[in-house]
Amino acid sequence: MDEMEEQAFVSLAESRRINRTDLPDELARFYSNYEGNGLGTEANLQIARLNEVKKVRWTDLYPTVPEGWEEFSGFLIGNSSYGDYVIYVISAPGIKVGAVLAIGKTELYGPAGDNENGPENTLVLAESFDLWVRRLCKLGCAAHGMFLYLDIPGWMNDLIKSEISALNPHSRYWATI
Repeated sequence: MDEMEEQAFVSLAESRRINRTDLPDELARFYSNYEGNGLGTEANLQIARLNEVKKVRWTDLYPTVPEGWEEFSGFLIGNSSYGDYVIYVISAPGIKVGAVLAIGKTELYGPAGDNENGPENTLVLAESFDLWVRRLCKLGCAAHGMFLYLDIPGWMNDLIKSEISALNPHSRYWATI
């Protein structure tokens, strides 16, 4: 299955009750109607199953905390096939609560959001989880925003580049590709 057809989450046959009071409303709404394909799958975009969603701090992901990111927290909601983490933001410098953030094991060409001196391996993928899910539903998993695919239509890459560049104004890379 290619990136255009791949599904990172599926609709549930019927809504389920979410008994996790720790989850933000956006995530609870999503997981009441959908289930992720699961972390650790071979998919290019892996969305956590409800039981895999967990609150994380930087040290849960990497041993060394970048300066200014000591108070970072969020919910791990996915991975890329390259090992990048997808996070629902609770607290991160220069990034709105509820934004979707990638923290990379590879170069993501940040810094993320309005954090001019933030780590290069961070990138805001969407202003909110709902907007990110809408993009994925409309354009497919290849529109996740962590990197571009050469085999998708040029207009789609242009749209993704425009959105990611606007969300990460201090990224020299996304503004020039």
